[in-house]
Amino acid sequence: MTGTVIGDTYRVMESLGAGGMAQVYKVVHMRAKQVYALKILKAEFAGDAEFLRRFEREAMACLSLQHENIVRAYGMGQFEGRPYIVMEYVEGETLKERVQRTGALPPHKAIAVGCQLLDALAVAHGSGIIHRDIKPQNIILTKRGKVKLTDFGIARELNNSTRTYAGGNVIGSAHYMPPEQARGEQVDAAGDLYSLGVTLYETVTGRVPFSGETAVAIALQHLQTNPMPPQAVNDEIPAALSDVILRALAKKAAHRYPDCATMRADLVRALTDPQGDFVFAKEKHAAPRDRKNTTYYWLFGALGLPIFALLLYFIFYRSICAVPTPPEPPTPTPTLTAAPVTPEPTIPPERPAMPEVLGLPLADALRKLYDAGFTVLISSPLIDENIENPGTILGQSLAPGVRTNADTPITLTVARAAPSKYFADLSFTADIPHNGCEVRLVYETATEDGVPYIVLAYSEIRDREEGALIVARVRSIDAATRTIYLYIDGVLVASKDVKFSD
Repeated sequence: MTGTVIGDTYRVMESLGAGGMAQVYKVVHMRAKQVYALKILKAEFAGDAEFLRRFEREAMACLSLQHENIVRAYGMGQFEGRPYIVMEYVEGETLKERVQRTGALPPHKAIAVGCQLLDALAVAHGSGIIHRDIKPQNIILTKRGKVKLTDFGIARELNNSTRTYAGGNVIGSAHYMPPEQARGEQVDAAGDLYSLGVTLYETVTGRVPFSGETAVAIALQHLQTNPMPPQAVNDEIPAALSDVILRALAKKAAHRYPDCATMRADLVRALTDPQGDFVFAKEKHAAPRDRKNTTYYWLFGALGLPIFALLLYFIFYRSICAVPTPPEPPTPTPTLTAAPVTPEPTIPPERPAMPEVLGLPLADALRKLYDAGFTVLISSPLIDENIENPGTILGQSLAPGVRTNADTPITLTVARAAPSKYFADLSFTADIPHNGCEVRLVYETATEDGVPYIVLAYSEIRDREEGALIVARVRSIDAATRTIYLYIDGVLVASKDVKFSD
């Protein structure tokens, strides 16, 4: 269709690809010279009422949702009896293409992708729309790291009781389908979070949790088989991130995260507490055990215990029933002086070296530290109206080249030309357990291109006090509602949502 004019307005430049029911083209608005993506129903489905309904549903969903992490729709029309949607043109590649090209993403990048997707889903769910087809192929990564969710073709309204069957076939992609969708049951927000769990699993391991020769074989695994923990597939995945993904993949919807915000909070905490045991500790149910490991335990019980009993029998039999043999007279031996034995030195595991980040833009510094395996805190900015490069790093808590534990947070100081005008006054009441406790208030945010980081908004040393009042003014770079977390000596004790304003 290259060169074809659609609706007397859009000229087709090139094909961008095709899906199950539609083709996507890069087009240019002939008067405004603006580039868009145009999605048009395939000709063979133009007379199919079900596909027409699905296409219209996607158009309505996209037009009603406005969020930076959702591909925006601008309008719709018809060309030669086929409906089309004019959408935002996004330069980049799908998450599926990225993983196929580079392999599994580092944990911090996967967390950044997950947080942005959860922001998009929170808006959709808040508008009563369930996506029902979350998968890497429907997620676009821009060159600046921004995540864009697309393809609402099988989305449903949350209060719509229609099942997920269409013409006798289950709608959705088998590798990413939640168990309830595979059974043909009604899908709610928990189904999207399950599919996101599968997507994150593939993002950090490079493979999907379940595979098979047919869609039915894969669907049965979603229904019956527990996934291998991501950390068992890739030992570079932190335990906390592995737990977050496993909770999202719970067979029962009630055992998954209750909403996007809760899952997002655990993803962010996994960034700052990578080995923390907090995901399942908050739940009454335990993490699902790998079925393969359960088989090993059973075999040990069936085979190992009888062998152990037999060994005990021979040991006691020989010690009780054996006839003692009289000792032989000792044979004189020359006296030797033994040389001292020097133990083999224990070589500790290599600890990461602190890279040089002074003078770098914040996003570049974060990527460099995350790639080195560090966690990061951003302290109160250094304010100087004469600063030449605002937004760059002016201080780092560890000198370049120094090695330290990867779980030791690195504190960075960012240059700002003026203090932020957005602030929030807040207070907490908490027990200070002993003298010299460090009290910290932190919140999570991200750079313009989506790199997440933690802001150390307030810090002080307090002495022991029951019911201590902690009052602080916290600043933010923008007007937003954020969750502020209170830590006392590194332990999370409270949180509060606050609105920043000027």
